[in-house]
Amino acid sequence: MKICPECGAQIEDSVRFCTNCGASLADAVIEKAEEAVEEAKEEASETVEEVKEAVEEVSETVEETVSEPVEEVKEAAAEPIEVIETAPKADTAPIAPIAPVNNDYSSGSSYSAPRAGLGTERNLVLCIILSIVTCGIYSLYWVYVLNKELNELAGEKEYTDGVLVIIFGIITCGIYMFIWNFRMGERVDKINGKTDGNSNIIFLILAIFELAIVNYALMQDTINKAVKNG
Repeated sequence: MKICPECGAQIEDSVRFCTNCGASLADAVIEKAEEAVEEAKEEASETVEEVKEAVEEVSETVEETVSEPVEEVKEAAAEPIEVIETAPKADTAPIAPIAPVNNDYSSGSSYSAPRAGLGTERNLVLCIILSIVTCGIYSLYWVYVLNKELNELAGEKEYTDGVLVIIFGIITCGIYMFIWNFRMGERVDKINGKTDGNSNIIFLILAIFELAIVNYALMQDTINKAVKNG
């Protein structure tokens, strides 16, 4: 049973008009809904105004609370600078020149002086085994050193640090590593003197098919050859 919102009489559920006063039940329901919406809007607007006022009060309180310590810190930081600036300069003795070191090695010695940016020769099989055994942990270190040594051999003075390469690879779920493998392919061609090489495309395809470890081996092979050739 339904109740007429106009006269309060009980009506059958299937009836659309009140049998007592003739009022339309649908119109009455719509009016009630509109009234409820208006009341909700008024309550929401009042709540928003209260929140705004509370935020403004909190902001003012925070600004007042923070401004004083900030000024104190600024004053405290300025004091040492003034002391340093006003302090008398001590007489500095001249620095004696350092005598050059004579690296005179006999011809039979196995020692060879390291060259900056030349890279480090590594065993390819051992690197691959370590990458598999350590569940990829060693491969992260391998990526770090490959990134550094290949860029230095290629004469790239400004390059993304190996740590950032690994972080970008993790953040992008491996997508950045596709770009990195492509660039390392270009570095390999540049080191090998192949101006029209396509190692970048090969490295990209291998990386897409989850064979990036093959790329690492090829990169390391390029470094090993550069070390042997001096």
